[in-house]
Amino acid sequence: MASPAGPDSDEKIRLVQSEIGIVTNVMKQNIEKVMDNTEKLNQIQNKTEDLESNARLFGQKTKELRKAMWWKNMKIKLMIIGIILLLILIIVLATHPWTK
Repeated sequence: MASPAGPDSDEKIRLVQSEIGIVTNVMKQNIEKVMDNTEKLNQIQNKTEDLESNARLFGQKTKELRKAMWWKNMKIKLMIIGIILLLILIIVLATHPWTK
């Protein structure tokens, strides 16, 4: 039995309900995409924080290594200077007239 408004009215109602179903599905898909994007953004933010932390730690370790290498090089230079001075002293003492 047709509604009082006529058969065209039933068709329009079905068409509108179909469109509402389509729009509802599109909205659900969009909400899912937003949720996925939010999750991906959170993952990217966590990775960024990890990288920042690692970069800071790397900077600290490079400073420590730089200082350690500077001291190591300085010790070697001082030892070489000490050996050269000792050789000069030995040569001077060996060639000085009072030792003969």
